[in-house]
Amino acid sequence: MVVVSAVVGAVLLVLAGVALARARHADVRSQLRASLPAYAYVTHALIVIAAVVILPLVLGALTSFYAGRGEDLYFVGLTNYADILT
Repeated sequence: MVVVSAVVGAVLLVLAGVALARARHADVRSQLRASLPAYAYVTHALIVIAAVVILPLVLGALTSFYAGRGEDLYFVGLTNYADILT
């Protein structure tokens, strides 16, 4: 499993390097500048999706590492998941 993760990480690193090298060309920069108005149309939708979907998902995942109620919360780590799976 560790080997697979290392290989996937290396491939993603190479792909990021290729994307960075392509982005440095002048024609890509001019195309990006030409498409800036399109990004303005999409930005508000991304903000709403982040607020309505991603933020509650992250907060729910973070609270799953705690046990207790109200002010009596204490950190239990992955114990909740171990209890569910066993």
